[in-house]
Amino acid sequence: MTRDVLRGGVGQARDMPARLRPLEPADLPRVVDLSLRAWEPVFTSLRTVLGEEVFLRLYPDWRSDQERAVTATCTLGVVAGALRVASAGQQRRSAPASRRSSAPAS
Repeated sequence: MTRDVLRGGVGQARDMPARLRPLEPADLPRVVDLSLRAWEPVFTSLRTVLGEEVFLRLYPDWRSDQERAVTATCTLGVVAGALRVASAGQQRRSAPASRRSSAPAS
């Protein structure tokens, strides 16, 4: 089942179409990649604020932990679908609909 929806908000085109569909196994690597890119600035900031020693005690391998968490969320039936958005001249990106992630500008 897919649904066409219109997205829009402050500074966004109101007629940018997005298609909602069930998450497929082939989506998982892209969803994990998007999540890692989205969370990297957060963990970089935490490393700066906490200092290297404390950060590594709390998050010794945050990338692996995040990958496991996203994979578990996506494979345990928690995710309702994936959202893929592309605007003119930009690469398509996917994200699980149950987790709000945003990728840094590339």
